[in-house]
Amino acid sequence: MARAATSTSRRSRLAALRSSLQRLGGRNHALDHLRRSDERLNTIVTGARGIIYISDLGSDGRWTYISPQIEEILGFTPAEWISDPSLWARQLHPDDRERVMAEEEDIQSYTPGQVYESEYRLLTRSGESRWVRDAAAIVATEEGDLVWSGVLTDITERRAIEEALRASEERFRAVIETASDAFVSVDTDGRIVEWNRKAEETFGWTREEAIGLPLVATVVPEASREPHLHAFARFVQTGGGPVVNRTLEVNAMRRDGIEFPVELSVWMTLSQGTQRVNAFVRDTSDRKALEAVTHQAFHDPLTDLANRALFTDRVATALARRGDSSTETVAVLLLDLDDFKTVNDSLGHAAGDELLVAVATRLRSCVRPGDTLARLAGDEFAILLDDLDDEGAAVAVAKRVGARLEAPFEIEEMEIAVRASIGISLGQTPDARPEDLMRDADVAMYEAKAGGKGGFQVFEPHMRDAVVKRMELKADLRHALERGELHVHYQPYVKLEDESIAGAEALLRWEHAERGLIPPLDFIPLAEEMGLIVPIGRWVLRAACAQAVDWGRRFPELGPLTLSVNVSARQLQDRGFVGEVAEILAEHGLSPERVVLELTESSLVEDPDQAVRRLEKLRELGIRLAIDDFGTGYSSLGYLQRYPIEILKVHRAFVAELGRHPDEPALAKAILQLAHHLGMQTIAEGVEEAVQVDALRALGCGYAQGYHFSRPLAAHEFAALLGTRAVERPGMAPEDVALRRA
Repeated sequence: MARAATSTSRRSRLAALRSSLQRLGGRNHALDHLRRSDERLNTIVTGARGIIYISDLGSDGRWTYISPQIEEILGFTPAEWISDPSLWARQLHPDDRERVMAEEEDIQSYTPGQVYESEYRLLTRSGESRWVRDAAAIVATEEGDLVWSGVLTDITERRAIEEALRASEERFRAVIETASDAFVSVDTDGRIVEWNRKAEETFGWTREEAIGLPLVATVVPEASREPHLHAFARFVQTGGGPVVNRTLEVNAMRRDGIEFPVELSVWMTLSQGTQRVNAFVRDTSDRKALEAVTHQAFHDPLTDLANRALFTDRVATALARRGDSSTETVAVLLLDLDDFKTVNDSLGHAAGDELLVAVATRLRSCVRPGDTLARLAGDEFAILLDDLDDEGAAVAVAKRVGARLEAPFEIEEMEIAVRASIGISLGQTPDARPEDLMRDADVAMYEAKAGGKGGFQVFEPHMRDAVVKRMELKADLRHALERGELHVHYQPYVKLEDESIAGAEALLRWEHAERGLIPPLDFIPLAEEMGLIVPIGRWVLRAACAQAVDWGRRFPELGPLTLSVNVSARQLQDRGFVGEVAEILAEHGLSPERVVLELTESSLVEDPDQAVRRLEKLRELGIRLAIDDFGTGYSSLGYLQRYPIEILKVHRAFVAELGRHPDEPALAKAILQLAHHLGMQTIAEGVEEAVQVDALRALGCGYAQGYHFSRPLAAHEFAALLGTRAVERPGMAPEDVALRRA
């Protein structure tokens, strides 16, 4: 059988191997992987017991593919075998060369698609003789060329046993006892007649115990015994049929009843008129366990889709296969389920997991068998599309995904509508990298979300600029605290009755070394996202407490001023937060009543039960709590009664129109009346004009802050302001200045 085409392309080789494995009993999951690349091919065929090859028709052709087993069996590397077209012929055993070469030259007698077998000897690099069974078929490449595609199986041990049987019982025993696999031989009634030392180790029966026992009752699991008896009878009647010389995978049973996977090769012999069925059996438990562990390492346990590690590797392989001159397109689609958090929060994580599994099932129906579908994390999925003509094919898949997700999912007897925002990136340039494609798809996905839920967006280069700036800002923020770029400014709030300073809100500022002042709205969300808000918030609280102590010492005539510090949802969720607050207060010797922690409405609904417990512990310390920007969040009146809130801060949006119209805005009035009814103090934010001050006084608001009174000030500027007020208002009683509950 011939030795491999000189001009078959990569795809032709893969097509030939695919065809060969189909005819020679290859596994379906191996066929899927063969599509991916020559680099993956070696990994896939490593578990095979034979040498897989592709060759040209004729005895003088070159080999274009030979699997790594060539080195284990014959001692030559694949590169050596392929680079020397005459090597195969030279390694034929002298006693077999004439016969085998004659078979090679008789090309006209072979029918394409039919499997032909031949047994002969090849010499290894060291000169040792090895018997091989050459099973091959003539197949067509995608270009229409005919090539041999087959498998060389090492049958040296089998031939040695057959020869030993013909020679003598003593030699036969010596051969099978040195075999690396369990050897089992039975008569035509299915009773064991031979059993080597490896069989004793594998199955737990000694040779003396096993001889004469029915094989079916000794090593065949109970559930498989009836099918085994039928198959054995058919095997004996037909002389073996297609099962002979093939590697089979079945389950076997040890003496203690434990089942385990095995590979076995079966053949028949006739010695002195007695027919025997023989088998080599190899325990594959370790290999199967390794395969299972490997599968777990590279697949998502919930959906069984590829995970991020495997997906990234597949993207790298697809890009490497393109080459510099390829016109094919590689596309990465990144999908994020819109509003998935709502499902988790409302129905629970079990329902969320059920939904993710159902989504994965639908996504499978949107891609080709060779495409890679992955779950990267949470509700984020990814699709790798290989060998595309242009971006239109990727867009078509995105549309198909959107259409397939339109039908509601039934989860816990509820219909749940799901939409996905999809980002598409294309690998069309020679220098494209996996991380580039995945990052660009991520950028495009967020562009799709910004444009409306349930849509898709193809990445464009200009989108990357914003991402690069964001990444640079995140990198700088990570070191901003240690570089001394973060500062705390203080904006006073006053008692509206006489506009005396009652306290101040601590406001975080970032003075970037190169970019100047970074707006809080640009970096606070980043700090939240990066998990830096907890250590930064701790630093702000410590700095504010230190200032409060310093000002109290320097300006005792102003009384105990109150310091307000903002607290994020992530800080509130941190289990060590309450203890840290208590520690900082004790460290500075600051009375808890002088500290107000400001919370947003959204932070209270992240985990309501947890929030209640944390806030109650803070109140037990003596800390006072305020709701910041009231009226712009969830605005549930229930939580005002549920949580131990003492102070309500009215958002600037409700303050802006005060004093400009004869009828005061109804919302501002309602909020202030609500706070008064609940016994809460109120602070109006964003006060910029005197008319707003008058209107707030008329509505019964107790305190206010805003540019009308003072902009946020650096610590030394705020100290100067306090110094001025101390001179203006000496001897003021502390109870007239401090913010307290009505």
